[in-house]
Amino acid sequence: MLIPYLKHWILIAATGDLLAPDVSSLPLDTLQKSIVKRVIEGGSDLDDLGKMFTTAWDTDPGRVRALLSRFFKGVNCIDVADLDIPKRVDAVIVDRGWGGVFQHAVDLWQALNRNHQVLLIAPNDPMYGFPDSLSRLLVTPQRLGLPKLSLVSTVCLARTILKKLSFDLLLFTHRIMTPYFFDIVRDHPTIIYGDSFSEASLRIGESFAPDPPNRDIVEILQELYFGAPEPWQSMIHSKAMYWTFKNATENWFWCEDQHAVVLRDFPQFANRFHIVLPPIDTERLTPAKNAAQPPWILFTTTSEKSKVGAKGLIPLLKVVDRIPSAKLRLVLHDESCIPTELNVNRLRGEVLVSVPKEQMLQIYREAVVNCRISREDSSPVSILESMACGVPVMVSPVIARNIPIIKDGVTGFVVEPDDLDRIEEKLNFVLNNPQERNQMGTRARDVVLQHSLLDNLERITRFFYASSAAQPAEN
Repeated sequence: MLIPYLKHWILIAATGDLLAPDVSSLPLDTLQKSIVKRVIEGGSDLDDLGKMFTTAWDTDPGRVRALLSRFFKGVNCIDVADLDIPKRVDAVIVDRGWGGVFQHAVDLWQALNRNHQVLLIAPNDPMYGFPDSLSRLLVTPQRLGLPKLSLVSTVCLARTILKKLSFDLLLFTHRIMTPYFFDIVRDHPTIIYGDSFSEASLRIGESFAPDPPNRDIVEILQELYFGAPEPWQSMIHSKAMYWTFKNATENWFWCEDQHAVVLRDFPQFANRFHIVLPPIDTERLTPAKNAAQPPWILFTTTSEKSKVGAKGLIPLLKVVDRIPSAKLRLVLHDESCIPTELNVNRLRGEVLVSVPKEQMLQIYREAVVNCRISREDSSPVSILESMACGVPVMVSPVIARNIPIIKDGVTGFVVEPDDLDRIEEKLNFVLNNPQERNQMGTRARDVVLQHSLLDNLERITRFFYASSAAQPAEN
């Protein structure tokens, strides 16, 4: 599949139209396809292209020439991606590439591909790698020979691919990506799945634009891409988010709070709303056979440096200093995430960064408790994975609300980030009471088993025509 794209700040939209870096000075709406064709096929110089902009060329040819020089800066700027992907797949997953949510998408993608063909499109490469056999079903920077993909790059590539592919289901694993696909969602079965609270944007969209206007799609997309420094701050983004929300086949939410809010605000769509916790691979994530030695207290996050402070590490460090027997294991995204408050040399424990996925299984099994005493957070997958390994958890109320299977005193403890005395009390409890700790871990695994990956796959595969013998997937 040949996909024209630009490697830096100019991109091809799904329609084949070119998005300008300077929309106000060099609008390309009526000339985009012919410019792309001429540049890709060769044979046109800057003046040939510039003369296509008749009025601008007559007024200031130097300005047009300068803009085009920026636009087509040699062979490093515009190119054609030759992606070897199937012509037909069962589903396409589009993800934002953020931390644990992205890893959840990768796990789901790999599990679905055991028996189906599912394409994953994301701006990052999987943190823990992936089987070579699945490379044909992955579109990430590595496939394009790039170090990274911007949000706009990812959206444009995804839209182009979706226009060319035959597929049964479109699955968004992060709601923030959905506005850029409002027209595609209208025409294809779609599940929007994520942990974000977006009711404010959705209400704005419902109030100001219940239905998309009869405008050129490229015009709306250009406004989405370039309308505000942060696209989710713009009015058009709220409108388009509502259009996808309204037209999605189903909207899935990770927690009861989110579900309650949308039921209250959008009762007309109630039959499409479902609570679906991140499905956990409970066949792989199993408890340890022997007691953890030494008794590690675990803190893990895939968040980048700017987010770690809000995940509850600082109060945990303060309390661990009070407990002579405590050994703390930190698993962080990279070395830049180590907080300045942490003196690694005096830490009773260890700091691990960029840990391979299979090593995480052993790390979970060696923990006596997994702590995420966050001030702000969503539904950390690492908490659910450690529960699957029979490890009790210690979380803040904000996480307990987002993961309703966490019950204080039953599957772990719910503590306030500022209540250092109670954090200390509960850490001492799990360290000094192995029998009660193991009972909590057993109960934690039992509730996660109700949301196992294999059981939840059917929620997705029921949309696949290819799951029946009548319509096999085409390579």
